[in-house]
Amino acid sequence: MKKKITILLCILVSLCQAQTLKVSYLEKINLADSPKIDVSQIQGAEMSPGLEAMVQKMIEEQNKKNSEGKEYELYSVNGESIYQKTEVKEVENEAITTITLNEKDIFYRNFKDKQITNQTSILSKTFLINEDEKSFDWQISDQTEMIGTYKCKKATSLSEEGLVAWFTNEVPISTGPRQYYGLPGLIVKLTLGTLTIEAIDVKIMDEIVAIEKPTKGKNVSRKKYNEIRDEKLNLNDNNNNNEGIRVKMIEI
Repeated sequence: MKKKITILLCILVSLCQAQTLKVSYLEKINLADSPKIDVSQIQGAEMSPGLEAMVQKMIEEQNKKNSEGKEYELYSVNGESIYQKTEVKEVENEAITTITLNEKDIFYRNFKDKQITNQTSILSKTFLINEDEKSFDWQISDQTEMIGTYKCKKATSLSEEGLVAWFTNEVPISTGPRQYYGLPGLIVKLTLGTLTIEAIDVKIMDEIVAIEKPTKGKNVSRKKYNEIRDEKLNLNDNNNNNEGIRVKMIEI
């Protein structure tokens, strides 16, 4: 009898490992309460009415895209996960789906090694950031909310100001969008400042997804990346001549 139970457990473990969690998320940035950008104050040359109107239109179009949101997908299988905008290509005659990596933000997580790799780009320059998983020191409350078909609990991070997550133990996998994880269940919704990330579809697939760790880009630390980002994206306070008008916009 004990032997039969052991065999059954092995079969169940094998079946679980042969399944893939796929979660589609929608990321939105709410700029309704954000201060409006005064185009006339952008560092650089004095703009003609035509150029000022063009820049203002660019800002409005970007804000509209951010408010409408962009879809991302999380795949989790066999102790690995990857979060990104994806193009899925079916492999003929095989129960494997291959993910084609893009050059935008990609978050790869190795559950066993407790490592996260973030491949990201700034102005066409690609960087690779490898770092240890971060503890968000979640405080779980008794507050619940139905999100989609899932009953979720609220958790607030004590280590990152303004970070709030809603998770469900109906999907008992400790994972979530981007680099966020660490709760006893799937993170279904997450808010941080003006950013909201919410699951719009959750599936358990029988086929295996081939997850590849990102390898493209210059290896830098998170601190060095932040320095490079600030240098490239900040307005040029020291340049008052006519060389290059820099517009700082939020993009997800």
